[in-house]
Amino acid sequence: MTKQTLGVFLTTFERTDCLNIWIDLIKKQTIQPNKILVVDNSESDSVYHYFENKPISYLRVGFNSGPAGAASIGLKKLYEEGYDWIYWGDDDDPPTDPGTFERLLEIGNSSPSTGIVGKVGGRFISNRGRTRVYTNSELKPILVSDYVPGNKHILVSSKVIRHGIVSDPKLFFGFEELEFCLRVKDAGFLILVDGKGMMDARIKAGNLSPGYKWKGKSIGDLSRINRQYYSVRNMLYILWSRGEYLGYFYFLIKSLVKLPFSIKYGFSYFRKLSGLYGTAIFHHLTGRYGQYIATK
Repeated sequence: MTKQTLGVFLTTFERTDCLNIWIDLIKKQTIQPNKILVVDNSESDSVYHYFENKPISYLRVGFNSGPAGAASIGLKKLYEEGYDWIYWGDDDDPPTDPGTFERLLEIGNSSPSTGIVGKVGGRFISNRGRTRVYTNSELKPILVSDYVPGNKHILVSSKVIRHGIVSDPKLFFGFEELEFCLRVKDAGFLILVDGKGMMDARIKAGNLSPGYKWKGKSIGDLSRINRQYYSVRNMLYILWSRGEYLGYFYFLIKSLVKLPFSIKYGFSYFRKLSGLYGTAIFHHLTGRYGQYIATK
């Protein structure tokens, strides 16, 4: 196989509505991938029938392995087929910028030590068990980062998989990209992100303050409350497995202290969140991973 080959995999679960958009946007990329692989976690036949007569490689997992499991399968499969770079795609976050692959490859080739490239990155504050994105004043055209968040266009060098590092299937969902990136960094690889692209996006949105950094909100949304189970369980796993005991107990205590304040979103929300936190902590302590509750 020639050098600088690009394999793309897309993970999906019971989603056919967005797949046409995803494939069309891939076709508009200034650098075309050598292969597109769909890794299907679906339990029904809907996605299978969608790709039945399309010139796209299709791999059916046979059960819902979660984003973490599907990514592990996609990384291994494309590595085994000999691709130099592997793009980790998600069905509801396609690369809308036609220059995405070209820019990621440009950054990836800027250093022989590159393991992962992303459009967005941030820092992992291990003694607090939290992540944070870069402020405007910290941005440079290319940044050495601790991690690339989920759905932020991750490009992985085949050298990483050759080193035996893939996403951990037992996490199922939630912080699987963070855990993967931290192990890649531990192995001596660089995680590079497109600081110029981050700055351009903030300028376009009018977020020009030097101290500006994006802040997400995860608490209070009842439609996404089940995700809190995976966030708490998996973060505890990451911190404990890495020996970050100060961060582990800080995160655990902070989560429990913050819990009563969620009652401002209603008693039913507070009651459900309390149950999810309790289950997450119990499952972590007893080593229960994989899928235990629905993600929605």
